[in-house]
Amino acid sequence: MVNQVFLAVAAMIVIILATARMSRVMTTDRIGEGFRESVVRHFGEPGDSKLTYMLTICNWCNTFWTGLAFNTYVLAGSVWLADFDWRIAVLSLPPLTLATSYAASRLLDQEGI
Repeated sequence: MVNQVFLAVAAMIVIILATARMSRVMTTDRIGEGFRESVVRHFGEPGDSKLTYMLTICNWCNTFWTGLAFNTYVLAGSVWLADFDWRIAVLSLPPLTLATSYAASRLLDQEGI
Protein backbone atom coordinates (compact mmCIF):
# COMPACT_ATOMS: atom_id res chain seq x y z
CA MET A 1 0.00 0.00 0.00
CA VAL A 2 2.79 2.42 0.91
CA ASN A 3 4.57 1.69 -2.37
CA GLN A 4 1.40 2.46 -4.35
CA VAL A 5 0.92 5.77 -2.57
CA PHE A 6 4.58 6.66 -3.11
CA LEU A 7 4.32 5.80 -6.81
CA ALA A 8 1.13 7.85 -7.19
CA VAL A 9 2.72 10.90 -5.54
CA ALA A 10 5.91 10.49 -7.57
CA ALA A 11 3.89 10.18 -10.78
CA MET A 12 1.94 13.34 -9.96
CA ILE A 13 5.15 15.28 -9.32
CA VAL A 14 6.62 14.08 -12.62
CA ILE A 15 3.41 15.00 -14.48
CA ILE A 16 3.43 18.49 -12.94
CA LEU A 17 7.09 19.04 -13.85
CA ALA A 18 6.59 17.68 -17.38
CA THR A 19 3.53 19.89 -17.85
CA ALA A 20 5.42 22.97 -16.70
CA ARG A 21 8.36 22.18 -18.97
CA MET A 22 6.28 21.43 -22.05
CA SER A 23 4.18 24.54 -21.50
CA ARG A 24 7.32 26.61 -21.23
CA VAL A 25 8.64 25.11 -24.48
CA MET A 26 5.36 25.85 -26.24
CA THR A 27 4.97 29.43 -24.98
CA THR A 28 8.40 30.83 -24.21
CA ASP A 29 11.55 28.87 -25.00
CA ARG A 30 13.48 29.35 -28.20
CA ILE A 31 13.18 25.67 -29.04
CA GLY A 32 9.40 26.15 -29.39
CA GLU A 33 9.61 28.99 -31.94
CA GLY A 34 8.82 26.62 -34.82
CA PHE A 35 5.75 25.35 -33.01
CA ARG A 36 4.51 28.88 -32.29
CA GLU A 37 5.11 29.97 -35.90
CA SER A 38 3.22 26.93 -37.17
CA VAL A 39 0.25 27.63 -34.91
CA VAL A 40 0.16 31.28 -36.05
CA ARG A 41 0.36 30.19 -39.70
CA HIS A 42 -2.53 27.75 -39.32
CA PHE A 43 -4.83 29.64 -36.92
CA GLY A 44 -3.87 33.31 -37.12
CA GLU A 45 -2.28 35.82 -34.78
CA PRO A 46 -2.92 35.53 -31.01
CA GLY A 47 -5.09 38.67 -31.09
CA ASP A 48 -7.30 37.12 -33.77
CA SER A 49 -7.38 33.49 -32.63
CA LYS A 50 -8.21 32.26 -29.13
CA LEU A 51 -6.57 28.92 -29.92
CA THR A 52 -3.31 30.60 -30.90
CA TYR A 53 -3.44 32.71 -27.74
CA MET A 54 -4.11 29.67 -25.52
CA LEU A 55 -1.35 27.55 -27.08
CA THR A 56 1.40 30.13 -27.61
CA ILE A 57 0.94 33.00 -25.14
CA CYS A 58 -1.10 32.05 -22.06
CA ASN A 59 0.80 29.77 -19.65
CA TRP A 60 -2.30 29.22 -17.52
CA CYS A 61 -4.28 28.13 -20.61
CA ASN A 62 -1.48 26.03 -22.04
CA THR A 63 -0.83 24.13 -18.81
CA PHE A 64 -4.47 23.03 -18.76
CA TRP A 65 -4.29 21.43 -22.21
CA THR A 66 -0.79 20.06 -21.69
CA GLY A 67 -1.77 18.67 -18.28
CA LEU A 68 -4.88 17.09 -19.81
CA ALA A 69 -2.74 15.36 -22.42
CA PHE A 70 -0.16 14.08 -19.91
CA ASN A 71 -2.79 12.93 -17.39
CA THR A 72 -4.77 11.17 -20.11
CA TYR A 73 -1.61 9.41 -21.27
CA VAL A 74 -0.68 8.26 -17.76
CA LEU A 75 -4.20 7.16 -16.83
CA ALA A 76 -4.67 5.32 -20.13
CA GLY A 77 -1.36 3.57 -19.55
CA SER A 78 -2.45 2.65 -16.03
CA VAL A 79 -5.69 1.15 -17.31
CA TRP A 80 -3.98 -0.73 -20.09
CA LEU A 81 -0.77 -1.87 -18.39
CA ALA A 82 -1.65 -2.06 -14.70
CA ASP A 83 -5.28 -3.18 -14.95
CA PHE A 84 -6.39 0.05 -13.24
CA ASP A 85 -10.17 0.46 -13.09
CA TRP A 86 -11.12 2.63 -16.09
CA ARG A 87 -14.04 4.20 -14.17
CA ILE A 88 -11.68 5.57 -11.54
CA ALA A 89 -9.37 6.83 -14.30
CA VAL A 90 -12.23 8.67 -16.02
CA LEU A 91 -13.51 10.19 -12.79
CA SER A 92 -10.03 11.24 -11.65
CA LEU A 93 -9.03 12.90 -14.94
CA PRO A 94 -10.73 16.30 -14.36
CA PRO A 95 -9.40 16.94 -10.84
CA LEU A 96 -5.94 15.64 -11.74
CA THR A 97 -5.84 17.90 -14.78
CA LEU A 98 -6.92 20.96 -12.79
CA ALA A 99 -4.41 20.24 -10.03
CA THR A 100 -1.63 19.64 -12.55
CA SER A 101 -2.46 22.83 -14.42
CA TYR A 102 -2.54 24.93 -11.27
CA ALA A 103 0.71 23.56 -9.87
CA ALA A 104 2.53 23.84 -13.21
CA SER A 105 1.27 27.41 -13.70
CA ARG A 106 2.47 28.37 -10.24
CA LEU A 107 5.90 26.92 -11.06
CA LEU A 108 6.04 28.99 -14.24
CA ASP A 109 4.91 32.08 -12.31
CA GLN A 110 7.77 31.52 -9.86
CA GLU A 111 10.16 31.57 -12.83
CA GLY A 112 8.71 34.90 -13.90
CA ILE A 113 7.16 33.53 -17.08
